[in-house]
Amino acid sequence: MYHLINRYKPCFQCGKRNSSDKCQHYVEGLFHWGKSNISAMSEQIAYADQQAMNHFISDSPWDAQAVIRQVAQDVHQAFSKGKGKKGLLIDESGWKKTGKHSVGVARQYLGNIGKTDNGQVGVFLALTQADKVALVQGKLYLPQEWTHNASRCDTAKIPLAARGYNTKPQFALQMIHQLADTISYDWIGGDGLYGNSPELRHSLHQMGKLYVLDSREDLQVYLQDPALYIGEQAPPQQTYNKDGGRRKKMGRAKCRYTTDAKRVKLQEIGVNSKDEEWSILKLRKGTKGWLKRKALIKSVYLWQGQRDNNPYVEKLRVVISQDMNGENIKYTLINDWDNPLHEEHSLQEVVYMQMQRHFIEKSFREINRIAEATAIRFC
Repeated sequence: MYHLINRYKPCFQCGKRNSSDKCQHYVEGLFHWGKSNISAMSEQIAYADQQAMNHFISDSPWDAQAVIRQVAQDVHQAFSKGKGKKGLLIDESGWKKTGKHSVGVARQYLGNIGKTDNGQVGVFLALTQADKVALVQGKLYLPQEWTHNASRCDTAKIPLAARGYNTKPQFALQMIHQLADTISYDWIGGDGLYGNSPELRHSLHQMGKLYVLDSREDLQVYLQDPALYIGEQAPPQQTYNKDGGRRKKMGRAKCRYTTDAKRVKLQEIGVNSKDEEWSILKLRKGTKGWLKRKALIKSVYLWQGQRDNNPYVEKLRVVISQDMNGENIKYTLINDWDNPLHEEHSLQEVVYMQMQRHFIEKSFREINRIAEATAIRFC
């Protein structure tokens, strides 16, 4: 362990002092059986000093982002020796908490227990290749009840730069920018929370990133170009003065985009597709034999600018896949259609990328299982 920590020693340089020894004590403490608070760690490790470890965690100005960047670089280097395309996956995980003082704790949806409860939520990025996955970036999500409460943030010593409210897709985009010069990958994946964010999709598209993002089944798309145009002026309306006299009020001016094309839900695409449009794919070999999926892919248009009168229409492809028994249906958007930066991928390749999220979800389950078994709490 000392050799591993020693490689990160420059990240813990604070002026003339280096805190890497405190980092080693803390990491060793995490692996001891029992409660993983500073007091318990100090009792378990004879050469650790409780006051020094408290200062290391709470007040020492070592660069946490430098540590994360170094981890990302090490993961990227390890993956460069492997075979296959690399994906950058976005996902979140939550931890149930009983109190209200831990930073970011609130009543919110916790994915690891599948329901809303009191706890913390983090947004993470993970690099994946074949059956390997490793976290390379993360941020603690702050609900609005925290970001809108300055005194609460002061008490928790949250840095001023971190107090602005960000949605989880905005967090994901920030972290992708932070890793821009650190690692490389072939595509970006994420679940429906991120696939349903127009801001994230547009930003990734403008950055030239290939994305394979899940979506919900009721997302409405067009099967043909919606051919937007400025709508006709609304007809005059009859109104009345206070004395009962009639007057005409002009209708709304010609200023909003509209279309005559009909939208369909992604679910309807799958239900109404013919049998010959589906293909049976073998993805990877598991403990029970080959994982097989039925899948189809279609080109669609997505326009979500009705509310803000934005004429931008996305040209995407949607892949729909399901287990052989018709369960576990997934709907995923990919921006490789009519895109000069990315060639169109085969259905086999797209479904492979779609299903890679299995490994980051599996890693979170393993982390939580180990945490429960050893009483470790990652905050």
